[in-house]
Amino acid sequence: MATATWHDADRDVVWRADEMTLVSSPAISQHADLPQDAELPERRWSDLHAALGSLADHGTSRVCVTQAHLPSRIREVYGDTLDTTITDWTCAHGDVGYANLCGPSLAILDWEEWGMAPVGWDAACLWSASLTVPTVADRVLDLFSDVLNTRSGQLSRLLLCANAARAHKRTGRTGPQTATMAKTADALLHKLARD
Repeated sequence: MATATWHDADRDVVWRADEMTLVSSPAISQHADLPQDAELPERRWSDLHAALGSLADHGTSRVCVTQAHLPSRIREVYGDTLDTTITDWTCAHGDVGYANLCGPSLAILDWEEWGMAPVGWDAACLWSASLTVPTVADRVLDLFSDVLNTRSGQLSRLLLCANAARAHKRTGRTGPQTATMAKTADALLHKLARD
């Protein structure tokens, strides 16, 4: 394993990179979002589902998403009428997007954020990153329905919708996911209020 550390004076931060395993397959995208359908074979989808399922079973004291962050962000955007308490937690990568997924041989990169998160967090992040290609977003919803249909999975998706709405409000710019996230948030708020 090789390690490199350097100081970024402009940002006043110290960066560290750890090389753990050489990955022979390239990242699916240069960005977290999927610019076009990568046409991943069925085996890659099932491998990803299995890998994230195995990770979820891992015990850790590290924290990826806190209970305090989720309600504060959701309430900031959608008000405080919804119970946002998370009761189901699991180990998560924390930043599952297409720049962190390699193919055709599956590898998952960028582990600095891993730790405990709501059940469904990784799948929700992947769904969000897939919204630019609706058929892939639907594929993620279907494949990860076991975690995305849970209350914590729905709250995870709602948090990502809140992040998009907050960014839109702050910048005034409409992104490629803004409308879809707003529509999804409405549906999730309605469903979560009923359940």
